[in-house]
Amino acid sequence: GRFIGYSTTDRGQILRLIPRKAEYSNPEEDSKTNPELYTLQKLDFTRSKSEKIRNKNVGKNAGLPAFSRVVFLPNKSKGATWDGKVGLPSHPGKSHYAVTSGFNGLLEIWDLEKESKIGQVKSTLGVGGIRLLTASADGKHLATVDMQNRIEIFSTEDHRYPISLGCLPDMVSKSRIVTALSFHPKSRSIAVAFSDNKFLIFKLKNKQLSDWSQDYTSMLPQSLLSHPSKISQIVFDPKRPSTMLLVTNTCFFHVDLHKPVEALDETSASTSKRQRKYSSDTKEIESKKKTNFRMVRIYQPLQFLEIAGDHTFVVVETPWLDVLNSLPPPVYRHKYGT
Repeated sequence: GRFIGYSTTDRGQILRLIPRKAEYSNPEEDSKTNPELYTLQKLDFTRSKSEKIRNKNVGKNAGLPAFSRVVFLPNKSKGATWDGKVGLPSHPGKSHYAVTSGFNGLLEIWDLEKESKIGQVKSTLGVGGIRLLTASADGKHLATVDMQNRIEIFSTEDHRYPISLGCLPDMVSKSRIVTALSFHPKSRSIAVAFSDNKFLIFKLKNKQLSDWSQDYTSMLPQSLLSHPSKISQIVFDPKRPSTMLLVTNTCFFHVDLHKPVEALDETSASTSKRQRKYSSDTKEIESKKKTNFRMVRIYQPLQFLEIAGDHTFVVVETPWLDVLNSLPPPVYRHKYGT
């Protein structure tokens, strides 16, 4: 939570959050309970000191090239070598790193403490810009989705260069666009959501569907499949790995991967071993079905959601009225009643 990244069509920028203690009327109040105000400091990624001296407008040009996505790697990541030259030090807590993706198909790695670029890697899938990017909770893996809807997994622990673990199985047609993906915080697996609001969980080891996806993909509830908004985020709770939130711009769905899914009807009911296992205790099934895939509409329009702590999450809402007020004046407005 020390950095924020954003990008326009021209430049990208990463800001450092610097906490600043607020002044209170009660100086004896415990500082741990006091809210902190933050100041934002732009990081200067100018390549050299001589360039900084020559460039009078360095403040305007100190950002990054425009990027489509940015992820921040945890500083507990193990050492790895990027671009065959520079490695990520294996000293936890001594530096922070960011990875940006561009429409040129490049992943660029930045040292946020030294404010410098330390390497880059290009997708092995050929030409195609990267539109989605995510990192695992431990920083060991990166996942990208390119403009041709192909998913590629990278390892950051290879000691020569980031290696591609290859594409996931071709289960995406032209009518099913990948809209979100996220690594599971505990197991070596990744969840992928599609434009039809279905989602699949893949195991990285063998690139096969997880047991949960094999058992329940055909039984996803209509409240999710027929929802008019597409899944834009998949969020896992690190302290409750079975909890998954499927975020749209009008609501989010609370999914418990330890609970079964209610079949849509008798013809679509799965005959999997796992379902037969649960069918022996009907009362237990019914009690669990009532809470799985619960739709939460309290926050909307939703722009962003993230787990912030135990039983706590952060949401970013953008009311439609604020969006309308930010639009330029219309070229022509019809006057009614004339």
